[in-house]
Amino acid sequence: MTYKVEKVNPYDPERPKQEQVSELFNEIAPVYDRMNGVLSLGIDAY
Repeated sequence: MTYKVEKVNPYDPERPKQEQVSELFNEIAPVYDRMNGVLSLGIDAY
């Protein structure tokens, strides 16, 4: 069985897809954490 995600080409074909995905998540994580804290009114800290 193949999934559509397996057919998606990486943005930079010269770099491994895993490296690019990891970089994407590392860039998004701080913003996600901040928004999670705001939207949960700080309850996510417990």
